[in-house]
Amino acid sequence: MGAMKTEQTAEDKCQLCTLFQHGKRSVEMVNLLVKFEADLSLRDSDGRTPIMTAAYMGFHEVLKKLDTPELNIINESQFGESLGDTALMLAVRGGCLKTVEVLLEMGADANIVREDTQQTALHLAARRGDPRIVELIIKATEMEKVALCKNPLINAIESMQVKTIELLLEWMHAHPHLVRKVIECESGVFAQDYKVTGPVSYLLYYKADHKELLPVLHLLLKNGCPANVSSVNEFPPLTATTASSAPKRIKKECIEILLDYGADADHPFPWYAKMYPLSFLPAAWYYALRLHPGENWLIRLLMSVSKKCDPDTLLSVVYVYAYYKTMLVDEELCACRSTLQHTLDLALELGPSDYSMMFSIWAKFRKSGLSGEGLTGEGVQNQQEETTQDDLIVPQMLTPTPLAKLCRILVRKHYSLSALRKYDMPSIVNDFLNYMF
Repeated sequence: MGAMKTEQTAEDKCQLCTLFQHGKRSVEMVNLLVKFEADLSLRDSDGRTPIMTAAYMGFHEVLKKLDTPELNIINESQFGESLGDTALMLAVRGGCLKTVEVLLEMGADANIVREDTQQTALHLAARRGDPRIVELIIKATEMEKVALCKNPLINAIESMQVKTIELLLEWMHAHPHLVRKVIECESGVFAQDYKVTGPVSYLLYYKADHKELLPVLHLLLKNGCPANVSSVNEFPPLTATTASSAPKRIKKECIEILLDYGADADHPFPWYAKMYPLSFLPAAWYYALRLHPGENWLIRLLMSVSKKCDPDTLLSVVYVYAYYKTMLVDEELCACRSTLQHTLDLALELGPSDYSMMFSIWAKFRKSGLSGEGLTGEGVQNQQEETTQDDLIVPQMLTPTPLAKLCRILVRKHYSLSALRKYDMPSIVNDFLNYMF
């Protein structure tokens, strides 16, 4: 038998691991190999001992035969030094509840942290999403260990298993700092501008099309996840919604929920981001216009709840572009020109009140060769002046009637929209006052 052991070691093979890898779940064969002193500490090419392989396969009937008090290898990692998975982590990945139970009874440590991923068995259980396994692992896990790692709540959001998220939120209730913990931004347009994202923003951007989005959003906000951010580096939840691919109905509901929890509709775009005309807008507006320029309803909705921005704000963005476009590189000019044309059209449609800025933009961007009909049936003046292809098209007249604008400005200045909603006014009036026509 000693010769057999030597040959196994030299070839870096483990008979038990090979047995399991071929799908053999024979308790009798395992008993036979153990009886003849098969090396329980020998590893296969993936760094797994027999107990690790059996744990991953869910072969719980033999687990207690694959470790001894003298060996005590149950908590070893695949590659040693807390690198790779332990048997418990592999059991969680395999998804067998009974295997997890047996390993915990044997003394498997749920608090071991993988140094390469900064995750514990709880993180893996949260990502898998089986609430039964999560409940078991929670009971064996120390909060202090998890607090040093990534936020397991975001792992649970990845699986979108509502019961799992509920269990984690209940467990973290006494530790709100852990609930709010952020992770580094993954891929996405916004990752160029923000470094980290919290649970709510992660949900709204990465799970925008999931059927459980709204229930999970309610859960997170109700249990202490903030609707705003505490750092300029963090991706704001309201901005995540406007940047997402969610359909109109879902996106609108998400915005309304966030606003009910105090989300700031005027949160600014990061000051350290690159120079770009749209960056003078609130962050939620920036992504709405940049990524979804055809969704006019979204800007109108954001404008209706803004305390600082109105159609003149949109106009000011075009004004900045008109007078400072020389500061932009060619790539930025090409990327933003069509979006800014849409921004200008939207500002004019909603009715700006700053005529001096409007006239300045008109003088800067008036074009020769435009159709004389337009939306107003009037021709374009100064057709003799040639301009470049960088210019935007500015119609002479594309604003509501002066009386309509005056009424809206006066009402919004002297009455809060929330107070007006108490009255039974026709929907067309409400829409008009909310820029939703």
